[in-house]
Amino acid sequence: MSSTALIIPVLFVVALPGMFALSTLKPLNLSQPQGAAAKPFEKKSIAVIGAGGPLGALTFGFLQRACSLYGTGLGKVRTLGATSDTATQLNRVLGKQFVLAFADESVIKLTNLQSVEALQDRFEGWNAVVWGTDVVLKTRPVTANTFETTPNDKTVELYWDADGKAGDVQTGNADEVKRSILSNVLQASRTAKLQHMVVVDDGSIPNLLEQLADCGTPYTCIRPTGPLESRQDYTFRKGVQGDLRITKLATFSATLSPRTDTPIPREDVAALCVECLQSLDWSQSRCLQVSCVGALDLPAGASGKRSDQEWCVNTFVLRDRLVGIDRKDPDEIVQPVLF
Repeated sequence: MSSTALIIPVLFVVALPGMFALSTLKPLNLSQPQGAAAKPFEKKSIAVIGAGGPLGALTFGFLQRACSLYGTGLGKVRTLGATSDTATQLNRVLGKQFVLAFADESVIKLTNLQSVEALQDRFEGWNAVVWGTDVVLKTRPVTANTFETTPNDKTVELYWDADGKAGDVQTGNADEVKRSILSNVLQASRTAKLQHMVVVDDGSIPNLLEQLADCGTPYTCIRPTGPLESRQDYTFRKGVQGDLRITKLATFSATLSPRTDTPIPREDVAALCVECLQSLDWSQSRCLQVSCVGALDLPAGASGKRSDQEWCVNTFVLRDRLVGIDRKDPDEIVQPVLF
């Protein structure tokens, strides 16, 4: 046998392990979600505060749908309200925008929002909370057999994004009560060891990012640059409507681009809250500035799924714009001017 014949088999045997190792290497896929959807079998439980208001109700509705579908990593949702009016207002939205959906007392937990202990009790065993700073406060009778001490007790109900409807809490007290409830939520989330918070900030709470950082619970703060506007005859089947621009700001910056008059679909902001939970790493904190540059121009069936297979149609657009946002070079992060 020639020397060449002897060498060739040896080279093949030596090269084979290397070839196998190379075949197992996979490129980093930046399109993969980093949040709850990264481990869909680990079902996360989410609480919403203020679902008696439009944005709160829409967020709850999308979460309710997401929890019913495998692959989202979301398993349970509940809302915390102070009175039974939360159920009334929430179910009006669910019945219409979510096509006869309904929330009963098993997922609507009436809670004294002015009590840290009450909030902490509702947070225990849950994973994340979603809320916003654009709230309306109204004085309501305490619902019987909840947390009343006398039959005539009254409490403050909170409506997240009440679409211009004024509250009846005296102007001099409204800001103070709002800040107090915010403080209670932050303290309760820390004590209950929540894993993440999603907060939609309208800029009405001074030094909000500093307060969120001091709380210690990782957060995603969403800051719309324009007013929120509802779409007529909207249902989840219509899905994402606006062409959103999402920019990550320096985490501890208290700055924003100047406010504009360009409206942002309220439904899209609610969907973005839910997509953040699925796509973004819960262990990191971030502030996202959101604007809308027009209508989203997509052909019918662009997602490749039926509407009943999606918690909100066309959310793949939001997912694609979120995934990888935490990997951007810090020098690319925009730090706009204060408005």
